[in-house]
Amino acid sequence: MWETGIRATLMPPQAAGWTAVSNDPSCQQLLPAPAPNQLTWMGPADAVCDPPAVNRDGDLAIYSLSGTLDGFNFASGDGAAGQYVATGRLERLMVAVPRAHGFATVSHAYSGACDYSRLLDQTGQPGPATLIDGPYASTIYQVVPNPRGGFVEERSFEGASPVAPNYLELRWVDDDLRPTGEWHTAVTWPMGTQNLWTLVVDQLGRALVLTLVFPPSLGSTPDPSMWDFSARWVGLDGPISDSFPPVVPTYTDPNGRVYFAGWDSIRPLPDGGFAMYHPPLQGPGVLSHSGWYGYYPSALAEVIQPPSWLAMYDGSLQLVAGGAAYAAIQRDPQTCARTVSLISPSGVTCQQLSVDRSDLCGTKDMLQNDGTLIVLAGCPVRWWPQLARLMQ
Repeated sequence: MWETGIRATLMPPQAAGWTAVSNDPSCQQLLPAPAPNQLTWMGPADAVCDPPAVNRDGDLAIYSLSGTLDGFNFASGDGAAGQYVATGRLERLMVAVPRAHGFATVSHAYSGACDYSRLLDQTGQPGPATLIDGPYASTIYQVVPNPRGGFVEERSFEGASPVAPNYLELRWVDDDLRPTGEWHTAVTWPMGTQNLWTLVVDQLGRALVLTLVFPPSLGSTPDPSMWDFSARWVGLDGPISDSFPPVVPTYTDPNGRVYFAGWDSIRPLPDGGFAMYHPPLQGPGVLSHSGWYGYYPSALAEVIQPPSWLAMYDGSLQLVAGGAAYAAIQRDPQTCARTVSLISPSGVTCQQLSVDRSDLCGTKDMLQNDGTLIVLAGCPVRWWPQLARLMQ
């Protein structure tokens, strides 16, 4: 059900530009582009929103839930249009991921229990539906952009009998969501257990799957002895590593109860693989790992120490410009105004930009791999499309 939605407000670009802060040779090629326009989207009143997706044109896609009404919101990067796609009786939009121009979506049709993909053009108009899977087979839970182009789709389904395992499968697709490979099993887990998984895709186009399998419980967290963590690398043609134990951050409260602390920031490195960051603990208790706590080399069944230079930066660090640079965010401790840094692959801070109208406290920051800075305050979003990008 496509309806008129909330438009974004467009502000002109700031006058002040980037400042060079190093003459290191690794900075010579890192020449940032001028600052872009800033956009603000206020969102529906009294709504809860998921983190947004922003494409290279600055167009926004964000899921919202308000009372009994839920759906996806789309707002153009020029502030000219807004659309809302409400969940109807026949179909539910499940996923919206950014393309260079427009978005790719996946929806579930209730009547046939099938999943469909569509491409949204730059005006936000949906193209024809293409069958992905069904009927009554599974549900597409996630579509993750692949730095090599296209996406990685993720689906799970129950085993064929009470004793058969559950499956998590992955498939590589192109920019138009057309399959470039077959579905491959990444993980299995026993019937009667739950699986919390995380999927990320590195610069070489390989997927790292992190899983936590545990028995269901009512009103309490299962004992750590019942946790089963695993990690595995998967590629276009199937698994490319054995399953191996990941490094697991845990939090122990003052009463001695242990919880999984989450992976927190998972950051790609230029040559493939991921470095993991967890912020220091604020408050009582004990955190098992903080700072940069592990590096997962691409396709290898091991976790090693991350590069030492990462210790100069926090989890806001993000690989940008196709792997040619990093960007990171610093906040003023009093005003919360943001400064964005461009950093060479060797870890040298080369350029900095004080971002106008970014003095928002009590918010969450995101840096996308195209350099877009996003500041979240619940549903309201403020963003600067491709702020940390290089001159062509």
